[in-house]
Amino acid sequence: MKHRQPTYWKRYDQVFKRFSSWQIYCKIKELTHGLGKPFEKRGARGPKFKIAPEEYAAYEFYQIIRTNASFRDMEQDAELFVGMHLDHGTFHKNFMKIPYEYLQRLLRAIVQLLEQLLGYCMITIVDSTGISTKQYEETLIKGKVKLRNKEYKLHTLLASHPDKQTTFYIDAMMSDKHISDAEGAKRLIVSNQTTGYHLGDRGFDAEKVYEAILEKEGIPIIKPKVHKAKMASYKAQGRTCYQEHIYREFRGVIETSYGGLENAGMIQTRCVREDSIAKKGMLAAIRHNLMVYLRAVAETVAQLLELVDKLFYLLGKNPLNSPSGVSLKHSLLYGQDLHIHCLSSFKRASGRGNVVVTNFLCNSLNRSMMWLYIFSSYVIWNVLLLSVFFSK
Repeated sequence: MKHRQPTYWKRYDQVFKRFSSWQIYCKIKELTHGLGKPFEKRGARGPKFKIAPEEYAAYEFYQIIRTNASFRDMEQDAELFVGMHLDHGTFHKNFMKIPYEYLQRLLRAIVQLLEQLLGYCMITIVDSTGISTKQYEETLIKGKVKLRNKEYKLHTLLASHPDKQTTFYIDAMMSDKHISDAEGAKRLIVSNQTTGYHLGDRGFDAEKVYEAILEKEGIPIIKPKVHKAKMASYKAQGRTCYQEHIYREFRGVIETSYGGLENAGMIQTRCVREDSIAKKGMLAAIRHNLMVYLRAVAETVAQLLELVDKLFYLLGKNPLNSPSGVSLKHSLLYGQDLHIHCLSSFKRASGRGNVVVTNFLCNSLNRSMMWLYIFSSYVIWNVLLLSVFFSK
């Protein structure tokens, strides 16, 4: 019987089954600590930070990513995550201090984790979507001055893994509507090491896009416009690579990612300042990548446990049925990391004073147990192969 792939909703549901809100927050905090401080104290005067700048950034990012929360909502939930009450004005001021480049680095950090799990990608898609605001601007439409919402643009470069049914943003950038889709795509392609197929609609049928793709030794699959291209141009060379069946099969994938952002309310913002709107747009791309990463981790752990169970069953022994094995299996299978369990117990025993030390020890324990688990499955697999070989 052919093995059926799990449906989208079953895979989507794994994140909620195996990762709690606290675990997602801890993962974001781990990433922000790895990137360093997003901002520094301006001078020696004034009160000290109540929590570290990395924790401010992690908590604000988590609240925006999960529920698109306002700063007043962050104030209400602060005690649950950071252990103390913080004013919403403090969150607003610190969010203004976080540079746009810090969010770009956070996006790249998650991309590196995804590439380690999923491997190299051969299909990339360029596109953009609008970020709407509550601001209004005067626009001349058919000779009449009318008010309409002021919109910004999120340019994205999406990686698609059809065999794993997974997509994530390799890179993203925010702009106002004075930058065309083709110019945004060119900047993203030039700043990233991407080869393979590059898909785009007619809005990207421009000389600069073909030039950027071909110089990276990529294959442009861009829907051509009606007009003819000049001879001996990048566009004329790139149009010869166009394949309709590839375009039809993969081009619509990026629209589903935009649909997910729209359902989460991430492409509308209440911000007024342009720098804050740009940060909200980058957080939309970060949200998509983070949810994809959590889902990929859950699937990888589930596949590893299934493989080890089968190997132990073939050998006629199953150490996973022992009390310690069942505990380890339950911890890995349901996303309840060992270091989080240990950290909570250490906190109850020793208070909040030694959080840094206990977090380091428990993270080390979690990594050691995981590598031991992988190494044991590797050894058992080799023993099984040798036994089959000598039995013949």
